[in-house]
Amino acid sequence: MLGLKSPEEKDSRHGDGKVRKMSVSKSAKVAALAIGLVLFVTLVGVTARSAGIFGQSQLGATCHSPTPDPSVSVTITGIPASYLPANNYPLTISLSGGPTAGGGFDLSITAGALSTSDSNVQVQVTGMEATHTNPNARSWSVLWTAPAPGAGTVTFHVAGNAVNLNGFSTGDAWNVNTYTSAETVGNQRPTIALTAPTGAQDWTGGTPHLVTWTMNDDTTPALNLDVYLNYTSSAGSGSIAGPLTGATSRSWTLPFLDATDAKVNATVIDSAGLKGYSEALIPKIDSTAPTVTSADPTGTGVGLTVPVVIHFSESMDPTATQAALSLAPDPGAWAYSWTQTTVPDDTLTANHAQFASGTLYTATLSVGAKDSSDTGNAMAASHIWTFTTFSGTDTTPPTVTSILASPSPQETHSKVNVSALVQDNIGIGVVWLNVSAPGVGSTNSSMSFDPVSGDYYLNRTYDTIGLHSFVIWASDTNGNWASGSGTFTMRDTTPPAAPSGLAVQTSGAGALRLTWTANSEPDLAGYKVYRSPNAGGPYALISGASLVSTAAYLDENLEGGKTYYYTVTAVDATGNESPRSSEASGVVEAPTDGGSPIFWTPIVLLVVIVVIILVLIVIALLVKRRRGKASPGRQPEQETRPDDEQ
Repeated sequence: MLGLKSPEEKDSRHGDGKVRKMSVSKSAKVAALAIGLVLFVTLVGVTARSAGIFGQSQLGATCHSPTPDPSVSVTITGIPASYLPANNYPLTISLSGGPTAGGGFDLSITAGALSTSDSNVQVQVTGMEATHTNPNARSWSVLWTAPAPGAGTVTFHVAGNAVNLNGFSTGDAWNVNTYTSAETVGNQRPTIALTAPTGAQDWTGGTPHLVTWTMNDDTTPALNLDVYLNYTSSAGSGSIAGPLTGATSRSWTLPFLDATDAKVNATVIDSAGLKGYSEALIPKIDSTAPTVTSADPTGTGVGLTVPVVIHFSESMDPTATQAALSLAPDPGAWAYSWTQTTVPDDTLTANHAQFASGTLYTATLSVGAKDSSDTGNAMAASHIWTFTTFSGTDTTPPTVTSILASPSPQETHSKVNVSALVQDNIGIGVVWLNVSAPGVGSTNSSMSFDPVSGDYYLNRTYDTIGLHSFVIWASDTNGNWASGSGTFTMRDTTPPAAPSGLAVQTSGAGALRLTWTANSEPDLAGYKVYRSPNAGGPYALISGASLVSTAAYLDENLEGGKTYYYTVTAVDATGNESPRSSEASGVVEAPTDGGSPIFWTPIVLLVVIVVIILVLIVIALLVKRRRGKASPGRQPEQETRPDDEQ
């Protein structure tokens, strides 16, 4: 009777006529086994890391990506700047940025112990490291027990990996972070920091001001800390207040002194008697009332438009001082400006409507005028003076001086400011500016008065290139005229802005159509189009000698299936060419075979390889079976037994 054999066995007849079993296609079996082993190891590796991995807190997830990704952030909240030994601190590890499907982490510490009640976290048996248990979370909680006294500064290393859960390590992103916490050793001195004054004050003597501070201690609550305040200066020193228990502010009425080196000193004392200190500078304490050093105009024959000018002994409070000035009778239309003669804001200029001719005016600056200190020293007494305006026949014309055109040269379509100092013994009537542009003609415009500088000016745009000449005409209130002249130059060296929004589209076989956003410069002449077969150039001009007049261009007679790269520039009427636009590219339309592209992803490629191997194994088996059946003189199959070998 014949025994049954596996289809994987075949007869092998040796010279002695005996039959032995022999494996068919061993190489095919080995190849299939190797492929299975590789797949198994890969799946096991991915599964192992998705359930957490230790030893990566400083190295990072290099099996997912060779370098850290700055878009990913892994942070730990709850780490104290300084820890108390053996205390517990809840920590939260958070992951942000990168793929959002899931994540993992690895945290290690140099001292203390980690524990957790978070089901998404596992802690190493040593308690020195923690990692995730699954890849589905982006935030994890652990408890850190600080080490015993003497451990010193503790370092926390953490790595975070943001994953896309695609079953592979591709497309993931990671980053690392490091934190430290210093050990609190024994009872430390309390700390205090003055927050007011800030070192920028100009305080008025005899007025109240608030002194504020913050304080802290490692053993004594802030509400039980005692604070003492004092002041020192070259003009005098003394106590402000104290003890102030638990307070963080105190109103202080300053002494009447003048000093530029005054300081507030604060001392804080804890329950153990340890002290902390802080001091803050008060740059100026001012207890002196301001005075008027000069006031104009005075006397008789005063011009009808002469401003009121007052000089003070120190910087003044503009709002309070302007309100304290009055004239009787009042000309109205007051315009104030402040300048520096010795110190900032020590000179007031007050322009006004025209005075009446031959009139006595009384000017009064009341005690409402104050200096610039906080809250301000008032004048000790009012300052009063008189003057009389001009009367009679005026034949003296005004003067036109300090003529300036700025800037010159200037770019076309930009502003030039023409100014001059126009003065008269009685009063200014009108001031005009006449400008002649080359090849265009002249314009005549009224000039404005600047009460701050005292100048008349006209600041306007000019569009014509070349040398411009101008004449300033001024009259006084009695019709006397005067003039002054000058020139300025306009030029065009500024190119247009680079065109934006360049786009390339197919326009039938062998052609590409370019479009972009039109430039808005008023002197735009057109565009130039450049092309290159390579990204980044070099580019060749393809639009010819004539400029392209619209924001579009058709490039024809191109090679099908090829990519071309383009940039565009804008040119103005003077010939200034802009920088090139951003590059844009297009592929020329070419005939297609109607086929569909195959995307050889790693998974598709692996499946194809496995299928090919299986097909080859099946073919090999079929070929060998067919050969066995077709062999001449083939003997009936027999089972080989041990006694047949004898």
